[in-house]
Amino acid sequence: MKIKNGQMEGIINALMDVSKNRLPGGMALQVARTKRAVAEQYADVLEARSAMIIAHGGTEDEGISPDHENWGSFVSEYNALMETETEVDTKPLPLADLIAEGTSFRPDSLGLLDFVGLLED
Repeated sequence: MKIKNGQMEGIINALMDVSKNRLPGGMALQVARTKRAVAEQYADVLEARSAMIIAHGGTEDEGISPDHENWGSFVSEYNALMETETEVDTKPLPLADLIAEGTSFRPDSLGLLDFVGLLED
């Protein structure tokens, strides 16, 4: 499944919200595996972002500020990175299993998971 890099942090947060519920064993495992798969890919995105900061004259500790002479080129390259889709080894989560009796989610959690294609009807 392909996911835009810029959506990964939100997806991880949504999956953390979902995993707070008491889910059936198989569903809990699938949510955990999905969260791990996205988090592993997101770690690579963050590593690339750090390398971009340094390449544009920023530092690892302080990043790069808007008043830096290379800010514009950094933002342009960063936006391109966030729009890039990354293949994540996962499959959609069955919605019926997630919304079992007694589960409670933030509405935006399921909305985001549905928007990016991580829920199946």
